[in-house]
Amino acid sequence: MDSEKNAKSEASEEQKPNEVPTSGTEQSEGAKEISTNAMSEEQKQIEMTMSDVDQSTISALTASSASQGSNAEVITSDAGPSTISALSTSGVNEEKKEEAAINEIKTEQIPTEKAVLEAHEPLDWQKNRLFALSQLHKNEGAREVTEEEVIKEGYSLDGSKIGETYIGTIYRTRNEQKVAEELMAKVIEMASINKIHDQQLRSHGIKILKFLNKNPFVNIVTIFDVFIVFGKLLIIEEFLLTNLDTMLTKIGKVDHKVLKVLGEPLGNAINYLHNIGVAHQNIAPHNIYFNLNDVLKLTSLEYAIVCWDHHRDEVILQRLKEKEIKPGKFVAPEITLSSIYDPMKADVYSYGVSLCYMVLKKYPYDGTKIENFEEQWTAAKYDLNVFLPTIPMDLISKCVQADPEKRITIRDVVIHPFYADRL
Repeated sequence: MDSEKNAKSEASEEQKPNEVPTSGTEQSEGAKEISTNAMSEEQKQIEMTMSDVDQSTISALTASSASQGSNAEVITSDAGPSTISALSTSGVNEEKKEEAAINEIKTEQIPTEKAVLEAHEPLDWQKNRLFALSQLHKNEGAREVTEEEVIKEGYSLDGSKIGETYIGTIYRTRNEQKVAEELMAKVIEMASINKIHDQQLRSHGIKILKFLNKNPFVNIVTIFDVFIVFGKLLIIEEFLLTNLDTMLTKIGKVDHKVLKVLGEPLGNAINYLHNIGVAHQNIAPHNIYFNLNDVLKLTSLEYAIVCWDHHRDEVILQRLKEKEIKPGKFVAPEITLSSIYDPMKADVYSYGVSLCYMVLKKYPYDGTKIENFEEQWTAAKYDLNVFLPTIPMDLISKCVQADPEKRITIRDVVIHPFYADRL
């Protein structure tokens, strides 16, 4: 890069201002091919039954994951019939027709990297990123309304408290003019938060929330409205009560099959954000929920940041001031070291640690003590290998690299063989 851009890292909602995810510079290493021996081991593992898992829960999760929209079937099947019809009109011999038919089947069974990418993101994602950034920058702050206007618009806060976040409180609410289902309102007293939080919300968070209100994604919490009344910021979201810990308790044992069902939609949510030039900065189990249909939802977008320079077409590097830095269990090592970091690579690190948590139901190691990171990771891999075969272990290892330059990107994640074989 011609010049490194330093910016205050904004705090995440559930974490302190410094407990933000990671990294160095955006790069695409590409998902590396796993050996055929590893693939065969994976196939053997898939044949195994899941004796300790709540089958009804897994079926529901699998169904919801499938309904979230893999376009790969359409994309890959488009490659074949056109080839056959071209051969039939050109009058080539039967041997070549048969060979083409075999190639067609191979194309449908083994999706190319291009097909996998197109299945997880818009065909022209760079153009879409430019459009998204233009819309994000055009977004102004939250509209300010009176209490009378809130009532007129159909909102009704019943006063029932659901929970608390680091800087706000969550209440039940309804708006039958918009949706029949119950909603929830995150209420943040703007006057009571510090300057770092205030700047983060006004410069990034509110703009991102307003963009997601108009451009929702299936695995990101639905945003119904964002407004300020009497100095309080209200974020109206879909009603979510089942968090990741509750779901893990319900499921029981998490092997590679279950991890795939949980990890893929989470990766897709992060991929969507990165494609529009946004880093989440707070990917952790306490921000992963499920709706009534068991569809995974990534929440807490208040402290996400717009981190893509569309003029230079590169990530905007971040840096926390030393007084802001406090280690966190899902925070990338480079942030703890007070280095300049790539927030998108930081998200990938947090994603990898979250996958570990799904399997072990605990933090894989003490991320606050990075001086012996390699030793801790060796011990964590020993525990993970009890549940996971080679391919998912390869994915996790590439996500939690201590060196952000060696860490894969989220686009590498969604085309990794662990997820690609579902297409």
